[in-house]
Amino acid sequence: MSSARSFPFSSLLRCSSCRPPRLLQRRSLALPASFVQGTMRILRAEAVDFSPALGLLAYHSHSLIANLYNLGCAGSELGMEEAVQLSRLLFHRRDASLPLRAVRSPSMAAYHLDPSAIGHILGLAVARADEEEVRNVLEACGIRSNHVKGRRTGVSRARYVEIVRLLSKGLARPSRPFLLLLLLSFLWEKAVSKRCLLDFLLALNTHVPVLRPEFSLLHLDHSWQESWSRGGFSTEELGDAQVARAAEVVLEEEGTENFSCSLELLAAGMALSQTSKPMLRSSKQRYKEGAEVPDCVELVLREVVDFLLFDPDKNDFDLSRFPPSSSSSSSSSSSPFRLFSFFREEATISDSCCSPSWFALCQELDDCRYLSFSPCGACYELKPGRSNVAAALGHLLAGQVLAPPDPPDLAPILLLCLLLLLLLLLLTVCSSQAGLRSRTSSGSGTTSTPPVPSARLPRCSPPPQVPSSSSNGA
Repeated sequence: MSSARSFPFSSLLRCSSCRPPRLLQRRSLALPASFVQGTMRILRAEAVDFSPALGLLAYHSHSLIANLYNLGCAGSELGMEEAVQLSRLLFHRRDASLPLRAVRSPSMAAYHLDPSAIGHILGLAVARADEEEVRNVLEACGIRSNHVKGRRTGVSRARYVEIVRLLSKGLARPSRPFLLLLLLSFLWEKAVSKRCLLDFLLALNTHVPVLRPEFSLLHLDHSWQESWSRGGFSTEELGDAQVARAAEVVLEEEGTENFSCSLELLAAGMALSQTSKPMLRSSKQRYKEGAEVPDCVELVLREVVDFLLFDPDKNDFDLSRFPPSSSSSSSSSSSPFRLFSFFREEATISDSCCSPSWFALCQELDDCRYLSFSPCGACYELKPGRSNVAAALGHLLAGQVLAPPDPPDLAPILLLCLLLLLLLLLLTVCSSQAGLRSRTSSGSGTTSTPPVPSARLPRCSPPPQVPSSSSNGA
């Protein structure tokens, strides 16, 4: 295990502070950056290079991961062959102008890794575990050949072993820091709550001791785990002056506890300066014992309402934007009150745990169309379509379908147009009959055409008389 001094923090900071091209702006993460608090100070001094805080910095450095991804064959000449290979196993993009994202193809092994499995894979690589131990740990994570946690994937176990071997080989070479940055960035793509980061650290700690001694019993105390998972930086702690001071500490006091706290603060500040409302992820939901269905339309509704309520300055929902009638207890059964209660009691800007509650909130709305029915006859799974989405939004926000304004009365206009059309038709018929009578009179001779004046020709003298041949002979 390397010391903190071996990690190129200053280089990472310079990469992170570069302004990326507009086309390569990264999308927001599902987990808010403020939850990075505590993810480095929980680690031993010699294990800080395993901190998720570094993954957050690398994720928002834009060019770092992209450069590794684009090295190709040149990676072997620079000693980065393993880093290049790992970048292709973890990330993908459809076009060079788009940012890299975690692989989304089920045919890739990395697609099926959760944060805990990522921690185990990294721990196995650091500990240089033998093949049998690797197989046993993967099976304990639910990873078997062509199956993950009982679900068929078509991905062989050898593909997961390949990631472990690639990490194990690369961690002993100059590409070590970049391998860790790739894996820790990938961790942030997969995390949906701070508990995911803790699961990663606890899994890693089962193979190599990375937690500080005072946190060695954290894996046994569930209330402690819940308390740690709720910690995060406040808006006041992420002010410009605080982040600037944290950057100075990171560059001057490397290796101290103050350094760890400052790097967490710096990572959160730099990430928040480049992100907006975190995205929500689609999932499959049930309703009243019905079959599992995707929550596609329901997720669209959630995003619309989220954007209406999201306050970028507070990085949270502003419930004061609800009308006063929404919070009235007298209308506790109405959709607007249920919507207000959901955001007051359950929703966070990045949750996935409350997706079932939101899905249930969108079902059995009057005048909305649905695709599925539960065994008890309840309709659910909103049908796609603009009119249906508008109707559902009307129910959630106002308690009724927001009908469009009544169209103007077009009857007088249509009547006038009809009269004009009849008048035009009448004039056309009269004109045709007059022309027909004119042609008929001309053919019967009752009318004569006016005489054409003849031109006067000049008078000519008669031609001279030519004597005949008989008179000449006489």
